[in-house]
Amino acid sequence: MKPLKLKYEDFKSKDHITQLLMGHTAEQGEDINNPDLIDVIENTANEVWEAMTVDMVEGIMGQRMAELAAKKSRVNDDGLRKSLTNLLNQHSVETKSDTSDKVLANFMLRCLDAWETGVREREFQR
Repeated sequence: MKPLKLKYEDFKSKDHITQLLMGHTAEQGEDINNPDLIDVIENTANEVWEAMTVDMVEGIMGQRMAELAAKKSRVNDDGLRKSLTNLLNQHSVETKSDTSDKVLANFMLRCLDAWETGVREREFQR
């Protein structure tokens, strides 16, 4: 996500900040009709309004977007987890570590989630 550049005069009201964040989020291709994303934007606007500092916008929004991404965790994708578990089993990957295929698959999916969260945060900070 591209960084959002705000000036002090953008802090007219919470509603104004919410509208700016909605517009910026829509420009980034996000679905602004998603109720979870609307909550992220409204919570960010409330925190920014209370903090009243421009520097905090990116940090707060980045944190909220990471929380939203965690809700969409790949660990909850049963189809992907089962496919990965079967693949690990076919190649007997678990024998070296004496760890079950399911545990290894969940670990790998959490690593992928962490990587994607880091990439999103990095993009938001640019």
